[in-house]
Amino acid sequence: MFLACSANSLRRVLLFIYSALLLLFLTACRDHDAPAEGKTKSDAMIQEDTTTVKIRFLPKWLHQAQFAGVYMANAKGYYRDRGLSVEIQYGGPDHSATSSLRDGFTDITCLSIFHAIRYNEQEKPLVYLAQLFQKNPNMLIGRKRAGLSSLEDIKGKKIGIWGGEYGEHVTLFLKDMDLETESVRVNWSVNLLLSNAIDLSNVMTYNEYHRVLMAGLDPDELFIVPFRDIGYDMVDDGLVTTKEFYENNPQACLDFTAATMQGWLYAFEHPEEALDETLRIMRQYHLPANRNHQAWMLEVIKDLVLDHPEGIGVLSRNDYDKVCDLMEKHKVIRNRIDYERFYPFAQEKK
Repeated sequence: MFLACSANSLRRVLLFIYSALLLLFLTACRDHDAPAEGKTKSDAMIQEDTTTVKIRFLPKWLHQAQFAGVYMANAKGYYRDRGLSVEIQYGGPDHSATSSLRDGFTDITCLSIFHAIRYNEQEKPLVYLAQLFQKNPNMLIGRKRAGLSSLEDIKGKKIGIWGGEYGEHVTLFLKDMDLETESVRVNWSVNLLLSNAIDLSNVMTYNEYHRVLMAGLDPDELFIVPFRDIGYDMVDDGLVTTKEFYENNPQACLDFTAATMQGWLYAFEHPEEALDETLRIMRQYHLPANRNHQAWMLEVIKDLVLDHPEGIGVLSRNDYDKVCDLMEKHKVIRNRIDYERFYPFAQEKK
């Protein structure tokens, strides 16, 4: 029967299944909540319905389609329906997501799983709420005319790598592959690559790669190394909070996660509406808002989010261990945090 379905029909079936699983999961968790002492179950439910929990969400980067699921969850009232009042803050390079969590300026953010694991060794441990990107979106790209045709050709080349925590996993990849290169810290544009000041650059499939194409370079001109095609298909962005916030607000964290996933499903099913809302927010903050680029981003992210056999938002133990193995190998972390402590919803899903 499935063989006879079109790709779009199959996608709709998958989206329906994922939505149903999320709602069942949320209902099951609420059914296990005990009423407050001295109150009946109905009294507790009435109190929950009339109490709004405020959550501050900080995108890890500037407003763009990378966060369309949050925008749509807010716009369609999915947070409000679960008793949440969500403030979507302004992110970007001048608003570190990890620092904002540690310093108490935000409650939930989006981080690479590499960063979430690393910062668990700090004074304020973090908790992982959901795995958003089920594939690794990192790539290295350069011009073939620079003498690039294989991984071996990367040795000795000048590679642009993002500064700070954003480029750390790229450095780990190069180190693990024993590729001796000259690293150049780059900002968030692709100008150095376009001007031939560097041989290769670190890019994301959903963002900078498309910017290179929009600048006039043809894919046939490019030497492209997608991490996930050479044994480094490690998961990436996820929803993260502090252990303190999670322990004080477990149900709100669960509700925020479920509503956000519902927002992503809506965005993928209604891309034009999601793009309208994304561009509205970008223009509100006076950010360059190119609809064609944001449409590319949303389509690529759709593939990153939906590609998991257990459903969207799931962090599998195997994916967690793969990231920890690489980080331990290169002594980025000393000892991995227990999987179920790091990702408490794993216990709920048993």
